[in-house]
Amino acid sequence: MIQKFKKLKIFNTLRVIYEGEDLDAIILQRSYSYVTVVSPRPLDLQTKGFELNKKDVAVIDIREGLEKIMQNFKDTTRNEIRQTFKIDNLYFEILQSPSQSDFEETYNLYSDFEKGQGRKPWKKEKFKELGIVRAKLKNSLIAGVFFYDLKPTLLVAQIFSTRILTDDKDVQRIISKSTRRLVYELCSYGVNNGYTKVNLSSVNFSTKQKANVAQFKMFFNPKIETEYTYIRRPWFMV
Repeated sequence: MIQKFKKLKIFNTLRVIYEGEDLDAIILQRSYSYVTVVSPRPLDLQTKGFELNKKDVAVIDIREGLEKIMQNFKDTTRNEIRQTFKIDNLYFEILQSPSQSDFEETYNLYSDFEKGQGRKPWKKEKFKELGIVRAKLKNSLIAGVFFYDLKPTLLVAQIFSTRILTDDKDVQRIISKSTRRLVYELCSYGVNNGYTKVNLSSVNFSTKQKANVAQFKMFFNPKIETEYTYIRRPWFMV
């Protein structure tokens, strides 16, 4: 997947979620000031002016079917997912090509969630070509996932909810269970449409906030794999 962004009049950025593209034909063009390539395997880019960063990512193998996937989840997570099927007025949907109104509604929830955590949200343009899994309670959006469709992999970009935005303890519990169900729904979609992996993205225990996110991902008993990120910066940022 290729994403192009423009910052100022002379600053063009390119982000490639590598799927086997001809990189020489794409990223080595000097028209891009800042280039990022994210790959599940090593690439020969350091000899071409790129620096390399490695990180651990959590990957769920979904080739054995949904029943086996559920068996692999932690007991508590598995039980909480099952409980969501019994909650009235709670439903889930996957939007591969969301309408503008659905996109705006979901992005606004993501943005509020990030600001509530003291983080700066990604800009809208980074989500324009992504799919969405989301949960609604009584027609109110309570949780969502933005994901990249990189067949045979579904790659999670962001997981977010209203949990930190409400003081209602009962609703908080429903939201917590619903975020786990969102991962299950993404796995279910993958199984039914010929995918082999759900990549939950980075697991990082370096800070308390990052550790909380990482611990959530570990509830699904994923395999830890290495992801390779290559960056070429403009001369004035080196």
